[in-house]
Amino acid sequence: MKICTQCTTDFQIAPEDRALYDQLGVTDPTLCPQCRNQCRLAWRNDRTFYRAKSAKSGSPIISMYPPDTQFKIYTPSEWYSDDWDPMDYGRDFDFNRPFFEQFAELQREVPRLSMDIVNCENSDYCNYCGDDKNCYFDIAGEGNEDCFYNLFIKYCKDSVDCTFV
Repeated sequence: MKICTQCTTDFQIAPEDRALYDQLGVTDPTLCPQCRNQCRLAWRNDRTFYRAKSAKSGSPIISMYPPDTQFKIYTPSEWYSDDWDPMDYGRDFDFNRPFFEQFAELQREVPRLSMDIVNCENSDYCNYCGDDKNCYFDIAGEGNEDCFYNLFIKYCKDSVDCTFV
């Protein structure tokens, strides 16, 4: 029985997991399965927006990244434009250095979308959306119009505070 270093819950390591850890030569996890899952899910930010500046134009933007981020942030129109070439960021893999160290360097260099929106009109405070019109705080929506404070809605009109519609 192990104790999670984050939430102090007791958890067990299954024999098949133990065999895999031994085979890979990795240490036992220090976090329980639920806390490990929280860490995995914390990879992206859907709903917290910040005022920031575009690394390309310097103009003020709305971003899912805080202003003090280490990442280069472009507006969707800048990111999807032909004004920059993603291939310029390609690099050879150095087998003498750890993978994640090189991956982190690449993550810091390659520009990121400030908000992941495509073909949205008057919907600046939306994220992971496409073809929305006059929407506010629509997260992971598509083809919505005049919708506010929604999560995972598709092809809705005049909807407020909905999820999976």
